[in-house]
Amino acid sequence: MHLNDRIKIVAMSQETDEAGFPLEAQEFATCFCRYMKKSGSEILKSDAVVSQEKVLFTVRYSPKTKELLLDPLATKKYAVIFNGSEYDIKNISDFNGMKKYVDLVCELRV
Repeated sequence: MHLNDRIKIVAMSQETDEAGFPLEAQEFATCFCRYMKKSGSEILKSDAVVSQEKVLFTVRYSPKTKELLLDPLATKKYAVIFNGSEYDIKNISDFNGMKKYVDLVCELRV
């Protein structure tokens, strides 16, 4: 498997600054990945058409990705940054249960 692209996995901050704005996300891990576009669709939100893009990032199994796999709230705590775009993590799974790769199913943040 060729892991040619680079992603950043960031920990989303639950804290806010004095003005009530969320604090900037902290980098959790940077790793090489295989990027695959899974699907694209358009939905209607608040009377506006919004496109949804689902993608799959496959990364090497490591202590950091193992931490993601073991955390049941990881999909709410972490996000992926790829080519300047931010993706919400929807699912994290061990690729074929082999503890060699980890799949991150993500959706482009709108």
